Amino acid sequence: MLRNPLSLVLLASFVLLSLGSANTVRADFEPAIYRAAKRGDLAKVQQLISQGARIDEETDDGETPLHGAAERGRLEVVRFLLEKGANVNARDEDDTTPLHEAAEGSNLEVVRLLIEKGADVNAENDDRETPLHGAAEDGTLEVVQFLVEKGANINALDEDRQTPAEAAREEGRRDIADWLDAQAK
Repeated sequence: MLRNPLSLVLLASFVLLSLGSANTVRADFEPAIYRAAKRGDLAKVQQLISQGARIDEETDDGETPLHGAAERGRLEVVRFLLEKGANVNARDEDDTTPLHEAAEGSNLEVVRLLIEKGADVNAENDDRETPLHGAAEDGTLEVVQFLVEKGANINALDEDRQTPAEAAREEGRRDIADWLDAQAK
């Protein structure tokens, strides 16, 4: 079947093109577009999309390029991905959204943009944590205040039946816990 030289050339070309495609995945199952988004390499993200990379291409644990860019605070990449139609409420295998990632990472401008583009401020992940829980535990008071201003439920209970204030207190974030407690009154 592959005895004729043209067949061999076509097969070799197919293999080489497949190895270098826009959707190439490394051994750790991170698509090229995800890695570029996470690094904040906007030019590479644009190039990969122009070559056919899928905007919501998932890693092996379900994260999209928007998750990676939001987690690292890559505002320009986040903006570009959203303009190109990325799902602002995409969920990974743990039901974590890009807003969860940005809130935990203290990325106020990314948080602001995601909410402006329709991110669910009260989305729950598998542990029933909202972005406010993540911001209260690992973020900044500024992000916590912004989320509350945008309608985050300060009384939301995670799977351990903790409010964001209780989660903050458990992580030693007294300033955040005290501010949230004051809002609950």
